[in-house]
Amino acid sequence: MAFGLIPGCHVMTDLLTIREKGVLISLLEPHCKLMKCTVAQILQAKDIEGESPSWICLDCGVVCLVEDESRHSFFLRLYCVKRAKLLWEQELYIPFTYTAARTFFHSFPADGNQMGLNFANENEAEEFHLTVDAACEKINSMIDIANLKTASTSEPPDSRIEPAGSLDEGKQFLMDGLSTTLTSTTSSFKDLDPTMRRLLMQARLTEKDLKDKNVVEAVDFIINQFGGLKAVQRELRNIGSVSQTLPRAAGEE
Repeated sequence: MAFGLIPGCHVMTDLLTIREKGVLISLLEPHCKLMKCTVAQILQAKDIEGESPSWICLDCGVVCLVEDESRHSFFLRLYCVKRAKLLWEQELYIPFTYTAARTFFHSFPADGNQMGLNFANENEAEEFHLTVDAACEKINSMIDIANLKTASTSEPPDSRIEPAGSLDEGKQFLMDGLSTTLTSTTSSFKDLDPTMRRLLMQARLTEKDLKDKNVVEAVDFIINQFGGLKAVQRELRNIGSVSQTLPRAAGEE
């Protein structure tokens, strides 16, 4: 299947016969898309002792840029249409450095070696270069999207709890006005809402306890965890009506 990345750029090369094009298409797996193909030699740089570095031709055939949808990746592949065989392939990794030193000669590192493509047609070579660059950009975009999804799922939910500030400065938790309800200025249980009196009695708290700053802050925090004073009141009313003549707690005058 052919699918171009560059608008106006022909996917199939003009250097093959109709029969050869048919052979090439038959060599592609069903889950692979042909992005661009042309005729070229594949070369490898060799350092020979005592000689200048040189290029050695490994093979020649139809070089293709293929998108393998089953592996979510792109590959450079060299096919021989005469033998109907895959000769060589290289996956486009990130970052993939693809350089056009000449219009007809491109190079890139692969498996610890410097590889080269020597094209038969300069116009198709230039189109091949543009298509490889577009594929690299697409891979980068896919990675960015994947990273964003990973970051969004790994972020902890917003607790929406504001910083309490420094207790040394005399600041108290301001949670639904509870700090003003349970402060040392409360003269007795009589000054409290009946539902609050019942709650404190069930917690075995005395009037003396309410004058302890640490106890007050702890009660504030616990009640806030249940949704605030109003939520506690609703819950207690659901359990049963609160009597207006509750017995006095031990030690209450």
